[in-house]
Amino acid sequence: MKTMIKILAVSVFFSFAPRFGGEHYQIHVNNTLRVQQIIAHQKEMPSLTLSSAALGNITVFYDHCGQIGKNRSLTIQTDQGKAVNTWSFINGSDKRMALDAKEVVAILKRENSNLKLIYISTEIPKGRELAALILDKGERGS
Repeated sequence: MKTMIKILAVSVFFSFAPRFGGEHYQIHVNNTLRVQQIIAHQKEMPSLTLSSAALGNITVFYDHCGQIGKNRSLTIQTDQGKAVNTWSFINGSDKRMALDAKEVVAILKRENSNLKLIYISTEIPKGRELAALILDKGERGS
């Protein structure tokens, strides 16, 4: 009977214990964490508001269950699925994928529409939507 209770207690504990591993990502702007998502718990795509004040880098860290993806790229895409710009990253040990924030803001101004940041790799060939890119309200029309 005691063994059965222990098995039941362990089962209940692991049912509610947090799940480690799995896919997750972070987006930093000028070394400040702005988006952090665990794919299994993602209910909706987060948004990332940018302005010309973001003069540094937008850095994306994408983790495939503790592994770095192969043949990685980041694409800015319209809501209709048209690729506006793509950056490719070499295979290796560096998890960072850095974009020039000024360049991204210029794309947002030029396109003047809703855009998404998409991660593509060998492991996710169809891509994963990471964030809706939004131009700060004060930037429109400038």
